[in-house]
Amino acid sequence: MWGLDPRMLRAAGRVSAVGIEIVVALVIGYHIGHWVDGRLGTAPYLTVFFTLVGLGAGIKALVRTSREFKRQLERDDDQPPEDEPPKS
Repeated sequence: MWGLDPRMLRAAGRVSAVGIEIVVALVIGYHIGHWVDGRLGTAPYLTVFFTLVGLGAGIKALVRTSREFKRQLERDDDQPPEDEPPKS
């Protein structure tokens, strides 16, 4: 496919998905907190709390993805590139 390395495309997809995960986690946390605050009349405390919980979930996703990416890079370093014959 246009001379692009499929491994690099997969890595770019994973990295770009992390940004989306962080934003979604923050938005969900904010809206849950805002809804609960509206029900209980505790504004803005639960909104802040659940937004921070969403931030924590986003950071967890970032750490998980970076560890997976690091493991994949270590595996790729151990294997010869597909276009080169193995060295003897």
